[in-house]
Amino acid sequence: MKKYIENAGSCIITKSLMNGKTKLRWLFREEPINNINTGWIAFGDKDND
Repeated sequence: MKKYIENAGSCIITKSLMNGKTKLRWLFREEPINNINTGWIAFGDKDND
């Protein structure tokens, strides 16, 4: 995977968004689970699981 910003942390994003099969519908932030995770979670407009 290509890195754009060193030490920027990580987020959870659905496979359909990564592959460009869906458009962003939901973006929200929860409490990070560790020092690498930023807490950001993204779902596409056709994601349902």
